[in-house]
Amino acid sequence: MLRRACLVRNLLLLSSSSGQSECVGVLALEQRKRWAQPSTPRIHHMDLHSSAILLKTKQPAKTQKKGKQAKAAATEDDDYEELAKTSGPGDLIKQLEELEDQLAEELTMHFSLRVNLRQYEQLPVKLETGEVLAMNHLGRVTMKTPSLVAINFSANPSAIKAARLALEQSALGNPQQEGPVLHLSIPRMTREKREEKVRSAKKIFNDYKDALNKVYAKHDKHAQSSLNNQEAYKAREVLLTMKRKFDKRGEDLVKAKTDALLSEMI
Repeated sequence: MLRRACLVRNLLLLSSSSGQSECVGVLALEQRKRWAQPSTPRIHHMDLHSSAILLKTKQPAKTQKKGKQAKAAATEDDDYEELAKTSGPGDLIKQLEELEDQLAEELTMHFSLRVNLRQYEQLPVKLETGEVLAMNHLGRVTMKTPSLVAINFSANPSAIKAARLALEQSALGNPQQEGPVLHLSIPRMTREKREEKVRSAKKIFNDYKDALNKVYAKHDKHAQSSLNNQEAYKAREVLLTMKRKFDKRGEDLVKAKTDALLSEMI
């Protein structure tokens, strides 16, 4: 800066009026160069310190809370796993999950708006001998038209009576007989039909709850006979908790399927 000031003073002393103009131009040029130089950004130390404090005081609270919840859930699952292996014959959790899968499959078939021949094929039929067989073991199930199902009993004509009774007692409709063939009309999915499906789904859920109770009773009996009083009491508490857990999951599944069916009213 000192050298620049001297240069300006010498130019002012030696220059004429025209020289003075040149000097002004030099001053302007020097000023533009100084402005063009990048300036060092100013750091606001207070902002940095305050941000760091906020990060230290706020963020770990959420992380700590989530960590506690995850740890509690993991501990609960570990207790279930350990007691499930020691409180009864077989794998308790596996048995409960299999029942849940069966419920989901039955509800999918029950609430389906499309014609599913499996519900006809897998319908149990009790014969006069007392034996129970699936419908497709007695007759051939086919879709004759988009609105008509046919079951041909040419190979087992003696099973027609029992099969017809099974169909009438189910929610599949009343069959019409033509020789060795039973015909079932597929009803239009009206609001009343949907509500009927919802009502009949309660039986499916009740069967699921009965199956859960049987699994619970089997494992509880084993625990009471093979563990000491304290361990047996703890095992019973965990078994009850697991049964209620799967009971609630089944109830939620039925509700979801029911809501989906009723929300698609024609």
